[in-house]
Amino acid sequence: MESLGFCPDCGGRGFQHMPYTEAYYMAPLDCPGCNGTGSYEHWEENNLM
Repeated sequence: MESLGFCPDCGGRGFQHMPYTEAYYMAPLDCPGCNGTGSYEHWEENNLM
């Protein structure tokens, strides 16, 4: 993902899908790894140790 510039957590989408059923729907959440940008650079900044 680094070579593509995509966040490894969300695949560059910037949000994460939560599974839902017919009875329950939850809107997509911003990716906590990249703060919703989908960028590898932002993911890397948030995951420094």
